[in-house]
Amino acid sequence: MEEFLGLDSSTSAFRIDGGWRFSKNKRHKLEFGWFTFNRDSSGTISEVITIPPELGSGTITGDVKSKFKFDIIKLKYEYSFILDDRLDLNLGVGLFVMSIEIGVQAFVIA
Repeated sequence: MEEFLGLDSSTSAFRIDGGWRFSKNKRHKLEFGWFTFNRDSSGTISEVITIPPELGSGTITGDVKSKFKFDIIKLKYEYSFILDDRLDLNLGVGLFVMSIEIGVQAFVIA
């Protein structure tokens, strides 16, 4: 979108991960994590862009803003069948939740 419309953009990303081995033999482990990616852009376009009828019809010109937000939240349990200083052979099950938010804001002339 930024390239097509010639918009200025900014991007930010953040990630945190961690784990906890909670038994005496260290074979049980919980992992958690969160990743977020945000991209915002804005600008003014001088050309007139026509919206096709199947998308609602009209034309766009002037100030345009767009955003993209992507989040992943992870929670996972693992059991290590083999665990020593060199090897960790485990089986895990987890929950991964993804949230995606996309938006474009512009003045539309019908």
